Amino acid sequence: MGNDSNLPSESCFNYFGRKIPIAKIDSYIETGVECSKPGIIFVTKKGYRTCVDPQLSWVGNALKVIDDRDM
Repeated sequence: MGNDSNLPSESCFNYFGRKIPIAKIDSYIETGVECSKPGIIFVTKKGYRTCVDPQLSWVGNALKVIDDRDM
């Protein structure tokens, strides 16, 4: 379950500086176009939300793994 368009949009103001292990990520939310800073919000299995830079290579890899896992 990647992006849920029924949720209110969320924005990123700061990016988390470290890589998050994919095994700890439950889902993700893409920030909306109205946000000044593009971002991906990873939701961990414990319910924490962490904003990351979508331009980082590990983020793109994580999104693919999550999308494949949810199919």
